[in-house]
Amino acid sequence: IQANVTNGQWTNFQFSFTYPPQLNALRSLDHQNIVRFVEAIEVVDEFNCETKYIVMDYCNQGDLQRYMKKNYVKKPLPAQKLISFMIDLMRGVSFLHQQKYVHHDLKPANLLLSNGSLLIADFGFTTHESDTSPIIGGTPAYLSPEHSSNEAKNYKGDVWACGCIAFELITRTVQQKRKLCEASGHNLQWFKDLWSVHVVQT
Repeated sequence: IQANVTNGQWTNFQFSFTYPPQLNALRSLDHQNIVRFVEAIEVVDEFNCETKYIVMDYCNQGDLQRYMKKNYVKKPLPAQKLISFMIDLMRGVSFLHQQKYVHHDLKPANLLLSNGSLLIADFGFTTHESDTSPIIGGTPAYLSPEHSSNEAKNYKGDVWACGCIAFELITRTVQQKRKLCEASGHNLQWFKDLWSVHVVQT
């Protein structure tokens, strides 16, 4: 269960079937484009059933997927806002990778907005580079080819997902991997340039 807190009140509960074991990752990821971990709480009821809560910072604009559906169904996302979102995303991903973590489930629904800034959230599938256990999970429309084969799953999968997100924000269409490769190679050159300028060099 993920709960957001504002002014001492718990709001916006999100329920999941599993309690993410990556608390060490959440505690160590202190960055302006990653949702801040506040506290982990375990509660045992009278039936001896344990409920676990992860408390994160409150993000007042919700997730990027709902934001796009609410505001940009019939009109394009302004270029300046698009670039701002992607820069925020890439900075967060760059920091995550510098800390030797891979997210594995980057998508608009897992990106939260707060006061115009984009923050990465939902670390249920996040792994450290030292973790050799199989990775089960992710969202098919954003998975890299490595996730559909027996190849090693590494940082490149997150970069692939960023490209899928960029394409979706531009076209407002969730593309399958094959169509993305065939149709968007030229259009995503700007994304590669942004990654180089705003992340690699900073």
